[in-house]
Amino acid sequence: MKKTIIAATVLALTAITFTSCEKADYQNFAGSYTYKTSGKVELLASMFVDASQEKLDYYASLGLTPDTLWVNLMPEEGQMNIVTKDKTNGSMLITFNAILGDVSTITSSVEGNAITFTGSNTKTAYITAEDVSIGSGTVAVEGSGNKYDNVIILNMVYSGTISIAGVDMTVLDSDVKCVAKEN
Repeated sequence: MKKTIIAATVLALTAITFTSCEKADYQNFAGSYTYKTSGKVELLASMFVDASQEKLDYYASLGLTPDTLWVNLMPEEGQMNIVTKDKTNGSMLITFNAILGDVSTITSSVEGNAITFTGSNTKTAYITAEDVSIGSGTVAVEGSGNKYDNVIILNMVYSGTISIAGVDMTVLDSDVKCVAKEN
């Protein structure tokens, strides 16, 4: 009987030791980070998107062709905070506070060392030419990433419309990365 009680006690203490050392997935991401985002987007003048063949022929007669172009996004850096939104489902809120003043928030979920954007998220994107902003727009943002030690790498996908010199351009594709290092 005494050996059974001792064995049960050792087993219980072992279980407590292992469970108390493990953090919930969301707790591994929570914290303050310094981040930098950069990348590029592929744009097409919005008048060509979903245009009928008749319209495309008309534009062609004017010498306008539906060419796409890849343009750089203005690099962004600042403070990123990840806070727990809901402990029951691991929902997180990511805040981006850029040095130049823009602030945006993104909802996300965490599983293991992966974080995935959820819900409807938007962000202001700035287009640059030779390090000068030539256009901007509010874009929808989807994305996911992983945490490696104290660094998070996010792959983001932008969609929506960006205005350059008064011309609305539709985002067809994007290649945007965000690297954040825990403070």
